[in-house]
Amino acid sequence: MLFSSLLEDVDPVALEGEIILRYKSFSDYAGLTLLWYDYLLTFSAEWKRIWSCEKGWFVVFWCLIRYPPLLMRAATLPGDFIHQWTLSACHQFFAYSWLSATLTISIVHLSFLLRLYALYSRKVRVLVLPLALWLGRIAIILVITVDGVRDRSAVLPSGYCLAKLNLRLVMVSASLALAFDFTVLITGMVRCYTLWQQSMDRALLSVLLRDGAGYFGIVTGANALNILVVEGRMNREVFPIILMITTTLPAIIVCRMILGLRAEATTSRPDHTSTGFSNYNDLSVPSNTFLGSVVDKLFDIQTAAGRSASP
Repeated sequence: MLFSSLLEDVDPVALEGEIILRYKSFSDYAGLTLLWYDYLLTFSAEWKRIWSCEKGWFVVFWCLIRYPPLLMRAATLPGDFIHQWTLSACHQFFAYSWLSATLTISIVHLSFLLRLYALYSRKVRVLVLPLALWLGRIAIILVITVDGVRDRSAVLPSGYCLAKLNLRLVMVSASLALAFDFTVLITGMVRCYTLWQQSMDRALLSVLLRDGAGYFGIVTGANALNILVVEGRMNREVFPIILMITTTLPAIIVCRMILGLRAEATTSRPDHTSTGFSNYNDLSVPSNTFLGSVVDKLFDIQTAAGRSASP
């Protein structure tokens, strides 16, 4: 009797919010742990393949990929220890959380676009559809952020901060992300298969992993899981964990992909220099520019027929 009377005094909305916040706190720590664990595992490879041999704009691009996810996710952790939020502070924290996640995944998607651009020897037309999907998703996430900032009930009765999400917009955002990943995956696989047919110097799976299509597939699977959670109306508590997966996993994947590409370039060509397009005629972007330098390094690996395979 006493237990049932206690339950009657509990606000079910506030209770659900408390549970979601616990899952969110767990997902924040889990995501940060995965990022830093992968960083420690790959730091020696990063030092050897990036810092010891690379110069110029590619290092800047690498820093944009590698370090914002490590630092920005850590900046959200103090929010777990604040128990009495003001409405303005809650709105600012919500905006920072979503914008930092948007920046992280946008940089990852930009890396995939540049990799695709490099695989197709700088043919711009191959980027039209994925670029439109990429920009569309960024626009939708900005709308989600603005919508959450306008939520006047973002602070729960218990004092915790939990802004509401427009699930329809979240669904649209996840759908655009999945469409982007699927487009990049199929386009990349077609190119990788063509290159594999030309050389036949290693297994197809090895080529897919080397040239990026295998990584595209992993990220596509993560975003497909996101769609299932939102559309399937699963428990809202699961959503922070899925969001952590779809922002953390791509950040790890893209770093692994680039480190793998740099290993191909440096181990298979002892005389490796930064003139990676010496055998190609399509030099529409000068290699001394930011974009040219980045694409140069993303292309200067064994993707063309006739190059010998590394051991």
